[in-house]
Amino acid sequence: IKLSSKLTEFPFRYSFNCSEKISRHSLQDVDLKNWFSFPISREVLPEVPTHDYYLDFGFSDTYNFMLEFSSPVNLKNADTFSKIISNEFFELKSEIVKNSDTAYLVSVKLIVKERKISVDKMDLLMTLVSSLDELNNFTLQLAKL
Repeated sequence: IKLSSKLTEFPFRYSFNCSEKISRHSLQDVDLKNWFSFPISREVLPEVPTHDYYLDFGFSDTYNFMLEFSSPVNLKNADTFSKIISNEFFELKSEIVKNSDTAYLVSVKLIVKERKISVDKMDLLMTLVSSLDELNNFTLQLAKL
């Protein structure tokens, strides 16, 4: 892991270049469980809040993982990973882009635009929480080409 840039004053920004070989327990899938460290989840919000909800601050969080396989593969459920949320409080975009028969880019961008979410907008918050949990518990299904 190498720190490639940092901004230590608001808006704080740290960028890292990381390289890792992961061992797979199965030739049919890649488990993405806990690859992302989202600040809100079902663990933090197990139930719909019955009051206004406050985040510490507005922020953005971006993840880009290049998956390189030793032989050509097809990701059978790549479309299921794709999510788009856009409203006055949040932006979420996730996708998997095929770069070649052996390389895929897994990309997630989350932007929190407002610190306060009013109680009448909890459906938007809980939709985001569900989507983030789906991404953070996703398993890619592989098929050899």
